[in-house]
Amino acid sequence: MLSYIGYYSAYDHVCLCQLFGKMCDLPEGLPQFTIDLKQYLDYLGIEAFELINSPENEHDALCDARWNLNLYNTIKNKYGIQI
Repeated sequence: MLSYIGYYSAYDHVCLCQLFGKMCDLPEGLPQFTIDLKQYLDYLGIEAFELINSPENEHDALCDARWNLNLYNTIKNKYGIQI
C-alpha cells in the first residue's frame, strides 16, 4: 500500500486530493490519509531540527523530499518506530 508521508503536510495532501473531487474518486494507490512526521515528533516531544539540520534549499521540492526521507529514517533508526 502506498503511503503519503511528509513533514507538516496534511493540508498539502488535502489540496492534492481535491484535484480529483471526492475522496472516493482518488486514483487507485493514492492514499486517503497522511502519515505526518511532525505528529510523530510531537508525540515523542522533540523537534525535527534536534535530529537533523534544516534542508539546504528549503521549499525546493526535491530537497524537501530528501530531507523528509532522512528525517523518516532517523526517526525509524533512533526510536525504532516503523511508520
